[in-house]
Amino acid sequence: MPRTLRTVRYGELIADALLKGSQAGIKPLDAELLLCDAFAISRGRYWTIRPDEITDKQGQKRFSRNLRRLLRGEPLYYILKKREFFSRSFCVDRRVLVPRPETETLVEQALARIRPKDTILDIGAGSGCVSITLALEADVRVTALEIDRRARRLLQCNLDRFRVETRVRVCGGNLFPRHGGPWRMIVANPPYLSSQEYHALPKHIRGFEPRRALVGGHEGTEILHRIIHGSHSRIHPGGWLLLETGYNQARGIAQEMKARGFHDIQIIPDLAGIERVVMGRH
Repeated sequence: MPRTLRTVRYGELIADALLKGSQAGIKPLDAELLLCDAFAISRGRYWTIRPDEITDKQGQKRFSRNLRRLLRGEPLYYILKKREFFSRSFCVDRRVLVPRPETETLVEQALARIRPKDTILDIGAGSGCVSITLALEADVRVTALEIDRRARRLLQCNLDRFRVETRVRVCGGNLFPRHGGPWRMIVANPPYLSSQEYHALPKHIRGFEPRRALVGGHEGTEILHRIIHGSHSRIHPGGWLLLETGYNQARGIAQEMKARGFHDIQIIPDLAGIERVVMGRH
């Protein structure tokens, strides 16, 4: 006989998930987002029907199946296949890094320095969250550079989703396109972890997110230095270079930018107070 699911209430499903996930560090919000996705409801709707018995058995099966994935360490946003960034929902999967809140600091600083009709190069575009957000928030043209072909296919899906194909051009290349430029602004959220830092990452990151999007080399700053060296001849005079950096890297990157002739150099912390974005003018 086929296995039947016992009748439970929505709130009980969350409580059971948190009990099972106590050792895995699953938070109430994670469980709620998983449930809302499984039953195709909003969080507001969940709190309304929380005491009710579940009648949608297919939704209950989806929740149980996805909970098992979460308990195995798979990132929540790969299970949901979406991640909010700058108040917009972007498609994500294991081809790209999950967008982080600290990268919104990079976008905010870029938007504060953009002029109408600016041209921008986004190095290591990944899901396209930076390129697309800049194109939607300002009157600019963006070149979204992504070396990985599989990641570019997902990036294109997000371009189609937000209908910005005329404002964002996707291209392949290693750090810089073969053609195009100079640009008024270059932004980059490159790999900046050291090999040692990568091996110390939690399982849900190290085991699922693409290593190439995380590790910048043995020291972690190798790709950042290559971008600084290569950007100088690819930025219009007076244009900006903005880089997201890792923990304890910002001061050294700022010194490198100064040594390469950039000026008006600034270091901006993220919401956690970590020095995150380094920027300078050509």
